[in-house]
Amino acid sequence: MKEYVVGLMFNKTMEDLLLIEKKRPAKFVGRLNGLGGLMKEMENPHDAMSREFEEECGIETKPSDWICIGDIYNYEYKVYFFKMKSDDILDARTTTDEEVEIYSIKGTDIFNLDLVDALSWIIPIALDNNVQYFSVEIK
Repeated sequence: MKEYVVGLMFNKTMEDLLLIEKKRPAKFVGRLNGLGGLMKEMENPHDAMSREFEEECGIETKPSDWICIGDIYNYEYKVYFFKMKSDDILDARTTTDEEVEIYSIKGTDIFNLDLVDALSWIIPIALDNNVQYFSVEIK
């Protein structure tokens, strides 16, 4: 089973969110997602999240900075979702062929953004401090 990580970095007021415009896989082309990618063999999710985030936007984070908020899975893959708050979001830069950009979510209907499907319900969960952890099987 392949394992992935996806991270949502918000600014400290939770009004801005860093997203990446995907160029792959084909089903995600042109859509917005959190930053992340494939975990390496024997890598834990927090370490993978920190590594992938720096690779995609140039911001160095510690694995302990990331809060794992949940996962989605099936027999082929598992995706761990993380969040963190940091004003380092302003230092983000595009470091790959996929563009990163800060999106204001205060007073904005995030559902008007062309999000990867799962993010439409994961972003509200990330904003809700009462949710401890979710785990969803995708059939």
